[in-house]
Amino acid sequence: MTSDQDARQQHVGEAPPLPPPPGTRYPVRHRRRLPWLIAIVVVLVLVAGLTTTLLVRANRHQTSTPPVSSGSRPAPSGSASVSTAGPSTSAPASTAAPSGTAAPSGSVSPAPVTPALLARGKEAPGSAIPWSQVNAGWHLALWTPVTDSARVKSVPLTLFLVNPIGGRYRIATLPSDSSVQLWAPDRQHTIIGRHMQSDQSRGLAEWDLRSGRQLSTIDFGNGSLFGYADPAGRSIVLFVPGTNGQPGRMARFTLSGRHLQDLLPAGSAVGEIFGEVLPSADGKLLVVEAQNGLAVLRSTDAAVVRQVVHPAGDQQCHIRGWWTSRSVLAYCTGLNGPINLYSIPVDGRPATAITHATAPDPGFIDASPIGGGILLQRAGLCGPGGQAVLAGGALRNLSYQSPPGVEGARSVAGVSGDRATMYAGVCGSDRGSLFSLNLRTLATSALLGPGLNGGSVTGLASISDWRPAYP
Repeated sequence: MTSDQDARQQHVGEAPPLPPPPGTRYPVRHRRRLPWLIAIVVVLVLVAGLTTTLLVRANRHQTSTPPVSSGSRPAPSGSASVSTAGPSTSAPASTAAPSGTAAPSGSVSPAPVTPALLARGKEAPGSAIPWSQVNAGWHLALWTPVTDSARVKSVPLTLFLVNPIGGRYRIATLPSDSSVQLWAPDRQHTIIGRHMQSDQSRGLAEWDLRSGRQLSTIDFGNGSLFGYADPAGRSIVLFVPGTNGQPGRMARFTLSGRHLQDLLPAGSAVGEIFGEVLPSADGKLLVVEAQNGLAVLRSTDAAVVRQVVHPAGDQQCHIRGWWTSRSVLAYCTGLNGPINLYSIPVDGRPATAITHATAPDPGFIDASPIGGGILLQRAGLCGPGGQAVLAGGALRNLSYQSPPGVEGARSVAGVSGDRATMYAGVCGSDRGSLFSLNLRTLATSALLGPGLNGGSVTGLASISDWRPAYP
């Protein structure tokens, strides 16, 4: 329909407009090229919409069905995947997506799968240890299949890594006179001691827990091991017996046996070192038990930085571990008084009493922080006594039953969350056991030894405090 016809229909009854004079040009909006431009724009819009639809469908397909790499199969539904690889390391910062931005289409990474813990009573080789999960609540334990004292000294021991629910990983077979001395802070090395009955000499060996192999040996006669001398666990402090009438000395050695330095030379004001050695977290200081109090030494040259007197005059104190980043946990006693626990700052500030036992209570020898309070280990006539919880200033003794088949005095070997790992069988018992205690319900469950797989646990070390537990 022409514009003239359109105008006639819109203005019925009116006179038709006059045609424009000859030579008059139409306005731009009436030029004949306009329909072609509109058609081109419509085509472009349709093409863009179709392309967008295809891209969205392709993206949905890739997200819902990720490709399977060549030569591999997807894990069956419902099956648990157990990794035998070492601890995972965090990805470089350059590969992480910036905060607040979405990942590119088709590049969604699957969430890491946490290996399932080996079930209670199950055994696996050391190669199956999920090292990324080894933390507080795990224990190194030496186990023998026999309990007859006449045969114990002739049957090899097995070194197990035991998880918090009682699954065990076999690491190595060791001579019957072996003992767990220290578990390194890196969780992958340990110091094993040997007592050769023939010549009464002792030896130390470093073991790699990943490979189950011995790395080095240190022979030091009838001396004693006092602990790691640095937070990385690459040097140790030994007592070296004197010869030809000379007094013994405390010295720092590498794990290959190379002498590094002597500690506290004769005539020092703090007296002789005779107990636990604790390195600071930054490796700059060593805190040691000494005759006249605690001594704080500089790691580089063993110079005495500070002498920390005992918190109650002439009491003798024994370090149990770090309590805070600036204080150590120690149990202290006089000649006849009960044993009490103290938090002793290493910067010289006054000590804080944790327990306040009075006679005839024998007192306490260890403590572990737990949710809402402190788990205390009582002193006993032979080694440890019972356990108690200190919360809000109130002391509550724990009363619970050991698992069936577990016998002997019980001591706290480590704490993780609301669960404590207990060792039973100290004080000359031939039937050492490891069991778990739920601190909320007081339910118990055997982890290793009598009550689960028989035999006897002859020694163990805990991650939580880096020191040997009973026996």
